[in-house]
Amino acid sequence: MFDMHSELKTFFKDHVRLKPDKVEELDVLRQRNIDRLNSGLEKLEYNGPVDTPTQGGRAMKTLNQTPENNPDVDYDIDTATIFERDDLPENPLDARKRVLAGVQKGGGNFSQEPEARTNVVTVWYQGGYHIDLAVHRIYTDVFGREIIEHAGVEWSRRDPVDITDWFKGQVDLRSPSISNGATVDAKQMRRIVQLLKYFSKSRKSWKLGTGSVLWDLISR
Repeated sequence: MFDMHSELKTFFKDHVRLKPDKVEELDVLRQRNIDRLNSGLEKLEYNGPVDTPTQGGRAMKTLNQTPENNPDVDYDIDTATIFERDDLPENPLDARKRVLAGVQKGGGNFSQEPEARTNVVTVWYQGGYHIDLAVHRIYTDVFGREIIEHAGVEWSRRDPVDITDWFKGQVDLRSPSISNGATVDAKQMRRIVQLLKYFSKSRKSWKLGTGSVLWDLISR
């Protein structure tokens, strides 16, 4: 069998993995929206989030370049906004609308108006970027346990860092180990996921699962 390792490694470096300057640009946009949200909520006399952990590809280090033959694919930045339970409305839709109001009040130029969608508040930018702000609440139950819930159609238990920690653990567990004689670079599983993500978006007509769907298939 022909050895394509060096060719795939070059392809990954040149065409798949997101360049550091682009990652930095996305980080700036992320922080700008957190600052916008905090500023807007303060103007509305509401308390801001107590934590804003990064989620998705940025947290898992699986961000990819946009495939050249599928320009409709944009860069998404997933961020959790975690509030004290008493600082959000009881209705999850109203909680998302609260965050939306904060973003809007914070000001800025948008390619289209931010929207409170089913699971997140989305902010779109020109140039193929969008920010997804997931809304969470945190409280301590009667047994002294810390509970984090996500504002979707209804409130549901979801710690935004759990899937990130799970994925990082899978990368360590399932990647070939150099200490066991592997000759590939460390964290091989992460690169496999990125290559699959890139492939799944390489055709405009394809509607393939990405993200957690791919991670679930790989982990089986």
